[in-house]
Amino acid sequence: MLLGGYVVLPERINELFIITLLIFLSACADKTSSYLKNFDKARNFYINKNLNKAILYLDKTLKLNPDYQPALILLGKAYYYSGNKNTAKEIFHKLLDKNPDSIDALTWLVRIEGIDENKIKKGLEYCNRILKNDSDNYMAHFFKGMMYDINDKTKQAIIEYNTALQLEKIIYLAHIQLGNLYERKGLKDKAVVHFKKALMYNINSVEKFKLKEKIKENEK
Repeated sequence: MLLGGYVVLPERINELFIITLLIFLSACADKTSSYLKNFDKARNFYINKNLNKAILYLDKTLKLNPDYQPALILLGKAYYYSGNKNTAKEIFHKLLDKNPDSIDALTWLVRIEGIDENKIKKGLEYCNRILKNDSDNYMAHFFKGMMYDINDKTKQAIIEYNTALQLEKIIYLAHIQLGNLYERKGLKDKAVVHFKKALMYNINSVEKFKLKEKIKENEK
């Protein structure tokens, strides 16, 4: 067989094909290794609350692999906690465009748009999309409770908080939120019940102290 003016035997063609394939696979492996190394560095910086460095290495990760969803999620969280909620929102919408069923993207958009921006209609829409794919998602019910609570829809808030508690027993925050709600409504006995239930969970000493103080105030 002629190839570039030279005679190449079939065995030689197979050898060239294998060499080319190995070079290609090696290049892919190097790229994968590179973006994963950047992601690991970003994750360590994020854990240690060095958000600027985390963002830097997440940008490097996404330049190598723009569709790597764990990096997009972490980048959105890093921007959120650094105070840049608009950029975080843009990132989570970008993730949602790539994956319309992303529970992470929907959950963070509930937090940003539904709770922080108090767009209850939009927030509830995101929650219902979460529950359509994961009917036992207690955080969706918890966030629905918060949005109803913020907008003084007491009956709906209580239903959602209680649903969250039934789905996930360790969500002591729902007990605290219910306690706060009943406290605001002057229903001190009910508030105390939920504050005491929250104390049954493994929470930090500062949170325990605050809850004990609330119980004292409401038992007077």
